[in-house]
Amino acid sequence: MNAHPRSFTLLEMLVVASLLGLLAAMGMQSLLTSPPSPTHTLSRIAAIDAEARLIARSNGPSLLTIESSEHDNMTLLALSTKERSRRFQFNGDIEIESGLTEIAFDRHGQSVDYTVSVAGSSRTLRVAGLTGWSEIDGE
Repeated sequence: MNAHPRSFTLLEMLVVASLLGLLAAMGMQSLLTSPPSPTHTLSRIAAIDAEARLIARSNGPSLLTIESSEHDNMTLLALSTKERSRRFQFNGDIEIESGLTEIAFDRHGQSVDYTVSVAGSSRTLRVAGLTGWSEIDGE
């Protein structure tokens, strides 16, 4: 047999391909299971606030309710109108200034001014209730 000593065999190529696949699977798993950053969480809350204002302007008053769960470190936000309710789940503890648990939006899409923070982070979301303007501060 005349074998070429400098070439790769099919078996070697399969071993390399399977190792690369295994490493890629481990990398994807760590990316998918990592918790969202505080900035991402606050951005989601700002988007929910904007949606609540839009719904209030088009369908009448709406209410944003915050429910924290002590035993599983989860926070639920419920956006309610007279017709329907939507729930949003967040990992971690989200705190709203002054211990507010409800934020009401009138038919003009206006609410009280409020600040939201994520436990363990110096980042905060400040929302101007009259205009809906929001800004993420911190770090």
